[in-house]
Amino acid sequence: MAERIQGARIELSPRKKAFIDGVTRLFAWRLQIEGSEVFGEVRELLNQDTPVEIFPNHLSHADGAMLNTVLKKEASDIEEKLVFIVGTVILKNHLTRFLLPYRGIAIPSQRRKPATPQEWEERKLQVDSAFEAAGDALRGGEVVVNFAEGSRSRERKMVQADEKIVQYFYLVPNIHIVPVGIWGTEKLLPPDTRIIIPRPWAKVSMKFGKPISVDELEDRVGESPTKHENDQRLVDEVMREVANLLPPKYRGYYGDPET
Repeated sequence: MAERIQGARIELSPRKKAFIDGVTRLFAWRLQIEGSEVFGEVRELLNQDTPVEIFPNHLSHADGAMLNTVLKKEASDIEEKLVFIVGTVILKNHLTRFLLPYRGIAIPSQRRKPATPQEWEERKLQVDSAFEAAGDALRGGEVVVNFAEGSRSRERKMVQADEKIVQYFYLVPNIHIVPVGIWGTEKLLPPDTRIIIPRPWAKVSMKFGKPISVDELEDRVGESPTKHENDQRLVDEVMREVANLLPPKYRGYYGDPET
C-alpha cells in the first residue's frame, strides 16, 4: 500500500486509498457539515476552467482525511480532483504518512533549515518543483488544498499564516479560494498526545465558505507601502475568512482579542 513519489507529486495506491476510506468512515459518524451549497459554485467554476484552491485551518493530523471524507460523501466529483500540499517532513513519520490524504504535492518544510549551500540549492530545486507541480495541477482542473498555517496548532486555535503562502495565489491566473473551517478534529486525534488513539465519540464539524477570487482579495486590502506588508495582508485576509467560519474560541490570531 505504498505511495508512489514522482518528483513533487505523491500518488497513493488504490488499495491504500480504499483502506483509508474505510478507516475514516468509522470516525465520521458524528460529522456535522455546513455550507455544502458551495459545492455547486465550485463545480461551476471548474466547469468554466477556473482554478480553485481550498484553504482550511489546521488543528489535527486528521484534518486532511476528514476533509477528503466529507467531499467524497457530499461532492465525489470534486473529491476526485483534490491534491494536498504537504510538507516532506510528514513522509518521515509513520502516522502522518498513513494519514496522507490520497494525492499530494510534497514541499520541503520551512522549519528545517539546510546546513550547507548545497543543501540550500537542493531545497530550492525541490520548492520550485513543488510550485510547478501545483501550477500544473490547477491548469489540469485539479483542486489544490493548502493548510496555510503550516502545521497543526497545538494551541487548538489559529496561528498567523506566513506571507510566503501568497505565492499560491498566483500560480496561475484567476485563482478562486474556498475557505474552510474545521473543528473537533483536535478531539478526534489530539495534536499533543503521545499515544495516538482516535476518539470515535468526538464530534467533528466542517463549514465551507463561498469562493473568493484573488482579484477580490486585492481590491479588499488595497496597496501597502511594501511587498512584504501587501503579501501578509492578502494572506491574512484569506485566513480571516477561514476564522469567520469557526466558533470564536478557535479563531486565535484572527479572532477578537477578547475571545
